[in-house]
Amino acid sequence: FLIRYVETIKPNIDNLVTLFIDQVDTDRLAIKKEIQQALERLERENLINRSGDHFFFLTDEEREVAREIKAVEITSAEETRRLGELVFDELLKGKNKRRYASYRRDYPFHRICDGHFFGPKGQGDLAVEVITPLSDFYSEFNDSKCIMYSSEKQGHLVIKLPDDRKFIDGLRTCLKTEKFILMKQDGTASPTLNRILSDRAEENRHRKDRLLGRLDSLFQSADYYALGSRLDLQPVKATDALDAGLDYLIQNIYCKFSYLKALHENPQKEIRAILLADDLGQKNLRYDMDEAEPEDIKEVGTYIDLMTIKNRPIVLSDLIRHFGSRPYGWPEWETALLVARMFAGGKVHLVIDGAKVRPRDAAGPMTKSGQWKNIKILKQRIANKAELQRVKDLGKELFGSIGPETQEKLCSFLQKEVKKWRDELERFQPLAATGDYPGRQEIENGLALIKKFLSISDPYEFISAFNENKEAWLDLADDLHDLSDFYKNQLSTWQNLKKAIDAFKPNEAAIMEDEDAARAFNRLNEIRENEAPYGLLREVDGLIERIKTVNRSILEGQRENALIQMGKYIGRVKTFLDEKKASPELRNKALIGLQQVRQKIEAETSIPNISYLLEKARELTGESIEIIEQSIQSEDEKARPAK
Repeated sequence: FLIRYVETIKPNIDNLVTLFIDQVDTDRLAIKKEIQQALERLERENLINRSGDHFFFLTDEEREVAREIKAVEITSAEETRRLGELVFDELLKGKNKRRYASYRRDYPFHRICDGHFFGPKGQGDLAVEVITPLSDFYSEFNDSKCIMYSSEKQGHLVIKLPDDRKFIDGLRTCLKTEKFILMKQDGTASPTLNRILSDRAEENRHRKDRLLGRLDSLFQSADYYALGSRLDLQPVKATDALDAGLDYLIQNIYCKFSYLKALHENPQKEIRAILLADDLGQKNLRYDMDEAEPEDIKEVGTYIDLMTIKNRPIVLSDLIRHFGSRPYGWPEWETALLVARMFAGGKVHLVIDGAKVRPRDAAGPMTKSGQWKNIKILKQRIANKAELQRVKDLGKELFGSIGPETQEKLCSFLQKEVKKWRDELERFQPLAATGDYPGRQEIENGLALIKKFLSISDPYEFISAFNENKEAWLDLADDLHDLSDFYKNQLSTWQNLKKAIDAFKPNEAAIMEDEDAARAFNRLNEIRENEAPYGLLREVDGLIERIKTVNRSILEGQRENALIQMGKYIGRVKTFLDEKKASPELRNKALIGLQQVRQKIEAETSIPNISYLLEKARELTGESIEIIEQSIQSEDEKARPAK
């Protein structure tokens, strides 16, 4: 308090110790320890405020602000985000890629702090992952755990910062102060509060500078891991450590970079020269490549072969991206130059806007990276005579006609016929998809097979695959024959079968008592449940007739007995009406319900429903008699003279 406004005396511990010396031989260390403890207690009680190594006495208003700042709540996510911003945006100056001079390429990297990504999550192979004491799993990351983790996370430079509680406390104070100042800047603060907020903001700026300085020191003493090894780095500053660690990763994960025969000063110029060369120049290039295929060309050719076998389109931009990632890491323009060499050397074709182009026509698009996504690479192959003959024979067996002689025309013929099959299956699919009609699985399998083949654009691959899947096509032909016959000729029979089963179902218990009808009913259900009932549908009409005969006999007997009983119920009510000499209105009211039930029994085809209606008639009989009695009693009371 006494030195608060004395600018020549800095309020640090050493000066306070000096002020407390009262004897020449005073133990300075003992006084310093006592003062330190006292200062910590005063700070906890918000009587003083610490700014770096300086301590300031607080006024009442400042103490209130200090208490409010300490009471500000911050989440662990806010802490992690703020620390990540300090690390990546401020300490490392927003750096997100490493220029490796020897490879003449920039290698982007992801930025991760305690499991949280900072900035866009791209497609790079590299990542800088910082593990701080703010992480819930910090204690688990001992040396062996970090080594194992960096081995699992291939391409990650793992940086474990030391556990510096003073730094963490300073970070939290900085974050709380920022949050408090932001909350109070609403235009209603008093001049005193505005001055205090301004002082706190200025103090926080200095605190942030100290945090960055301390963070740089923490990076220098941090533990670094990559590819299952602890790195022995001795950086002068944080950016040095980052660059050294990333260089180690680049050198080790791009193990096939050395396959590149050369790095060119101006690859675009080389591409244009190759594609615009005259016929003699391109002929010489073909000769050189046939004589000795370089390792880099061989790698690109292997990739193209693999994609061709998988029937995947090969887009130049995808190919360049593939060889730009591990284990290659090749510069984009060097990969484009290799493709240009293969194209001019007759190894591949380039397709732009759906059409094959000559080398001269590809010079413009190949030297503009924005057009790489429009360039497809095609390795053209020609089927031999034996393969063409086999597919022609198969086409005749499947479609009943002989296809053309050439590869392209034969492929077009087969695709046209297959599309007819697809259209027919798609007409059957809506009914089959309901689950009430057979052939759903066969239709789906057939459409999947057709879709797979129609996606093959290369004629050679289409013909080869067609031959290889001969049995699948023959099976589909058989299925299509059955399905076509069913949906064109047998559909009404199937619908009659379903209707019959639904109609007989209520009387099943009675039907099953007859041996012949039971066999017929079980057979109908077997046909209904059969996944391929096509050859069995001829039995349906006869089976239905056998069941109908028995069902009709049983139903007529049940109905006749029910109507006899109904006559008794109605007769009982009529007799009671006659005894009571009921009026026509009362007779109609008492009998109408029973008469309606009798009409329903006469039209009912379900034995359980007849039994239900008969039970309902019994209940109605009692209700009708009760209605008659109540009505007669009411009339008697009305006729009785009033007392």
